[in-house]
Amino acid sequence: METKDDIVITHSSLDVGAISASVTDTNTGATSLFVGTTRDNFEGKTVVKLEYEAYEPMAAKEIQKICEAVRLQWPGVHKISIHHRLGVVEVKEASVVIAVSSPHRKESLEVRL
Repeated sequence: METKDDIVITHSSLDVGAISASVTDTNTGATSLFVGTTRDNFEGKTVVKLEYEAYEPMAAKEIQKICEAVRLQWPGVHKISIHHRLGVVEVKEASVVIAVSSPHRKESLEVRL
């Protein structure tokens, strides 16, 4: 089966617009996005940055399992793109971007990862 899932683990900044565009197609009427960003506080303490690390092959495999579970529950989903950033992520920068497209907005909006 051809996969329509785009899984990227990177040390580079995440381009929300490009990730959104990558799942939008001529047959999709809805694209839903989640953007996780670094905030400046946690439990009353100041945060200036976060630093992420991962064993990339295992992380990619686990993200693919999530995509497969989404497709089982919402078979109308067209494309899924999950980009996760590693390394230092400053306040207000994106650490994860998840984009999901489908022909109709209901499925796109219902997807829970």
